[in-house]
Amino acid sequence: MKDEVFYFHSGGGVTLSGGEPCAQADFAAGLLSELKKRGIHTSIETALCYPWENMEAILPHLDCVLADVKHMDAEQHKRWTGIDNAVILDNIRRLDSSDFPASLVMRIPLIPGINDDDENLKAVAVLARELPKKLQAIELLPYHRLGSVTYKVLGRPFLLESTAVSPWEHIEGRAKFLSSCDPGVPVFAGDMQITDNKNRK
Repeated sequence: MKDEVFYFHSGGGVTLSGGEPCAQADFAAGLLSELKKRGIHTSIETALCYPWENMEAILPHLDCVLADVKHMDAEQHKRWTGIDNAVILDNIRRLDSSDFPASLVMRIPLIPGINDDDENLKAVAVLARELPKKLQAIELLPYHRLGSVTYKVLGRPFLLESTAVSPWEHIEGRAKFLSSCDPGVPVFAGDMQITDNKNRK
């Protein structure tokens, strides 16, 4: 609460990230509930890879869900993350059709050679058009290598060792391509809005 004045003047609030806040749904719900009682805007950053019941505990206390969508192809998602994306996509669709107040922003960490191809981005646009109630925007996030240190500490192989960080022009170009696929919502490259795309079909 010591930052309360800053929140109200900046239009900001509190975002629970991770790790994965849905892994500690009861704690997250308790914290978010107290924040809402104090009039503070609440968000979570989540991969949505937990059962819907975990989400149901948290959603009544949220203003915004920042959902991490790594890959639209189930096999590729499993190859790179260890699980397929069935639960994730189901949770996104259930959130959109729910009566919970939270808005939705899809965030895609754009990884060169893995999920930045035309077909994956076209599939993202198709999904976006299936989310008429809650989806507010899609953000393409530049890939970074900060996690490589964690892998080294854990003694685990870092599968993206040879993957280079994309130049900004690539992120912007991919955002423009996604926008051209008519997702129906604004597309951002990082924090830069590419186009409006407000008209849904």
